[in-house]
Amino acid sequence: MDMAKILVSSVVIGVIGGILTLLSAPVVGTIAILVLIGLGLNSGLNHLDDQLSLSATLKAKIREFYHLHDKSIVNSNAYELQYLF
Repeated sequence: MDMAKILVSSVVIGVIGGILTLLSAPVVGTIAILVLIGLGLNSGLNHLDDQLSLSATLKAKIREFYHLHDKSIVNSNAYELQYLF
């Protein structure tokens, strides 16, 4: 879920930044607006994640998958599973 939050924030900030650039907004104002929007999105998405327990549920499902399929995160396949460390 953390990756999803980063993706959503990045896309929204990119779109708003592009619009402000096209409107020739002052650089300082554009940066300030983007930082404030980023902080607001981060706070809102974290609050939503806390309410719905999406990150915890996703982590539990990943652990369940590895348990059900007799896969160990730390084993001879550790080279293939680097993203989990």
